[in-house]
Amino acid sequence: MRRAWVVAVLAVAAVLAVLAVAGVLAVAAGAGGGAESGDGGGGGDGYVLVVRVSGGIAGVNDVITVAADGAVTVERRAGVEERRLGAEELAELTALLAGPEFAALPGDVTGSPVADAFTYDFRYGGRAVRADDTSLVPPLDEILALIRL
Repeated sequence: MRRAWVVAVLAVAAVLAVLAVAGVLAVAAGAGGGAESGDGGGGGDGYVLVVRVSGGIAGVNDVITVAADGAVTVERRAGVEERRLGAEELAELTALLAGPEFAALPGDVTGSPVADAFTYDFRYGGRAVRADDTSLVPPLDEILALIRL
């Protein structure tokens, strides 16, 4: 009985992971008015930012999207959480993403592999940056703090 339950949980987790990745790819590709609408930074009615968080002891695979109007959607196994950034927070987030520090980051800033660390995939304006817990350099750490992750 316990084995069947574990198999069912793993199957559901795998399906959710596939759906989350498909959602990130669709948004990054501009499907449904996503990141390519607006001013190239995800403006208009598209997304300013998409962050996929994966790993950790529990093997999370969360997707956080921030819309141009400040709406934040967090998709987790447990469900979807919605909140909103204030005007100042949204302006600060947009400045960090459009700033020279973010632009200068290489596509992969991950450090040495660490067991159970989180990996963060940031997508903004056609750019993708991957980091992990050991490599959250500015402005990546500031971005995560702004979106309350």
